[in-house]
Amino acid sequence: MEKTVYKLSADVVFAYNIFSADTQRNLNFSVTADICRDSFSDAVAAFKAYVGNVAYSAIVLSIPELVKKRVEGVLSISYGCEQEGYSDADTDTVCIDSERIHYSWEAHHDAISESNRMATNIKWDTDGKEVNLPNQMTIPDDVDDDVDAIGDYLSDETGFCHFGFDLVYEATIKVNREDTRVIHNLLSGKDLDWDADETHSVNAKFHNGTNVDVMLCCPPETHANYPNGSPWTQACWYDADGHSIGCSVTDDKFFGDWTMTDDDDPALGGPVSYVVHVVMEQEWTEADNVYLVDVGVIVDKDKYHACYSDVYDKQHGYYDEDRYLLRDLEKAKAEAKQYVIDGVENTYAIVTNQGPLDIDGIEVDDACVSYDAENVVYSAVKKNGEVVESFVGL
Repeated sequence: MEKTVYKLSADVVFAYNIFSADTQRNLNFSVTADICRDSFSDAVAAFKAYVGNVAYSAIVLSIPELVKKRVEGVLSISYGCEQEGYSDADTDTVCIDSERIHYSWEAHHDAISESNRMATNIKWDTDGKEVNLPNQMTIPDDVDDDVDAIGDYLSDETGFCHFGFDLVYEATIKVNREDTRVIHNLLSGKDLDWDADETHSVNAKFHNGTNVDVMLCCPPETHANYPNGSPWTQACWYDADGHSIGCSVTDDKFFGDWTMTDDDDPALGGPVSYVVHVVMEQEWTEADNVYLVDVGVIVDKDKYHACYSDVYDKQHGYYDEDRYLLRDLEKAKAEAKQYVIDGVENTYAIVTNQGPLDIDGIEVDDACVSYDAENVVYSAVKKNGEVVESFVGL
């Protein structure tokens, strides 16, 4: 198919507030590009992604000091293509920082958070005496966040002076089961229907006003336009005034421990560490797992579309006749084996562990289940009239 060059344009307006002056200002600019694609819809998708990148760069260059502090506003973009008679407009409330544009479709999930402070590595002044003193102590909430107040508390509680200590702020964020499922499905690849730049986050606030956002971030394009992309996770810390004080490296896990050290905390005049534990409010157990029963007939993968062989071990074509979900593993295995027994030559049945999944009212489709060979817990195929088990991967 011959590609067509489409001439597209966009008018961009970013309306933002100068809080110190309590006034609103507008940043205006235009973007044009010639996009070569097979179809006009592909060209529009590519152009919108391009405009988003240009808009971010233009805003950073125009108001760099505000971006460093995170600036909020309304981003309005009008798109047009005269040759196709096309026009469209997007308006979003956004927050822009030194990393990227955060769009209004970001989902913040309410979560239970608990926090405390711990003085660690306390260097006690015992005047050479052998005294059994703690190496770390929990600091009560009514003690101020400064080195003198915390130091006085340590001395008042023990009767000993000290030469210094380290301070660790610790928080635990508990994510409910429904939000856990959303996050799990995006990271595992079961849910590929994300929006461009879609994010999911949970937040904790420490005693000194510092905040941490633990985020799951989706690629800047949808899966349909960027099939090789996958979501990632990151944690970012902000001081009491909303200024960024550190971000973790990107990762592929959401639950677990996230840590950061501020090497020069102004209140303590030295390093302060932050630790946040992100956990499930209720841990998943084996009883929460759901099993996909996939049954059909083995076919020649070279004679059928690749979608039939791009699953499991990719050694066969799996022409599915039925798929359904069960919570009972033994029942799933039994029904799978019986299907093969009752079937014709080359009938197969495969059971895979889909992990925790809410199956109430769900219809099985490729967007909600996975076909990874590593998750196969049972497989069988009929060969020469006999049932051959554990055939996947052979």
